[in-house]
Amino acid sequence: SGGSTLLTEAGQTDSYSIVLSQAPTADVTLNMSADAQSTVSSPNVTFTSLDWSTPQTITVTAVNDAVEEGTHNTLIIHSNASSADPNFSNLPVPAVTGSITDDDGKQLVLTQTGGSTVIAEAGATDTISLKLSTAPSANVSITLVAPNTIIPTPPYAKQYGYYTSDIANGNQQKDRIIMDYTEIILLYRSTFYGSLNTAYSNNIPAQPGATQLQNAHWAASKALVDKLDLWLAGGSLKAKFPDLIEPNVAPPGVLPPPNPRQVILDCIYQIDGGANSLGTVRYSPEVAYDPKAPVSTVFNNEIRDRCRWAAYLMSTVAPGLVAH
Repeated sequence: SGGSTLLTEAGQTDSYSIVLSQAPTADVTLNMSADAQSTVSSPNVTFTSLDWSTPQTITVTAVNDAVEEGTHNTLIIHSNASSADPNFSNLPVPAVTGSITDDDGKQLVLTQTGGSTVIAEAGATDTISLKLSTAPSANVSITLVAPNTIIPTPPYAKQYGYYTSDIANGNQQKDRIIMDYTEIILLYRSTFYGSLNTAYSNNIPAQPGATQLQNAHWAASKALVDKLDLWLAGGSLKAKFPDLIEPNVAPPGVLPPPNPRQVILDCIYQIDGGANSLGTVRYSPEVAYDPKAPVSTVFNNEIRDRCRWAAYLMSTVAPGLVAH
């Protein structure tokens, strides 16, 4: 409901609905279970050939614990559908991720009326409420600032020549995105070697280990994408999708839902494709970077490729993914 599942430990619940896409020839049942962060109103739902098109609503309630967790997620898992109808038998059902606002510790608790904030240019308004979770020792002032309007860059930028010259057709001037790659290439390189220096206490061996190299390339890829996110989307992509599944790190207790920030980062990191990409363990010792005469090796060319691909993806699709 409302396009998202937003809960608070203070008692605000939310719901989602399940419905079949066509009439089954036999009853269809699926079970659902929440993790330790929430509860669901029903452990299962069953559809028949008579009520298959009537949505069944599941209410999700956050567990009000005493642990300071900040904003955190909950995951509702569904079993594969059970039915004698072969069209629905063992059909996978996606999980639902909810965002929970904590009410423990010293924090600002924001509640959206009805679980979401929907407004219209024609005049329809909506409201939010703010409160403190504990009594302060002095007055607390909060300033509300309207966000900047982000206009998505068209996803057809390459098709219509944003990345190509129109000198030969001077009478058809095009708006073009002009990117100075030097800064982001330097950002990637400094982050990459900085990660290795930290891992090896400023004494990088002639051939660093595969894990250390993967971590360095991931850190650099993340710094690259997040910098472009700031430039091109005001940092909105990271703000909307803060949690990631990262290499060589145990996944979060609650897995983040599929999201564009994770996908773009995976694309940039695994430059040659696949989890065992050679690009994730490529290495050359650090040298001074001259943008007018860059070193042309597989390692250095891959860094430049990562920066070019990231700039293309983040300028053409990231603002639209955030705005919509």
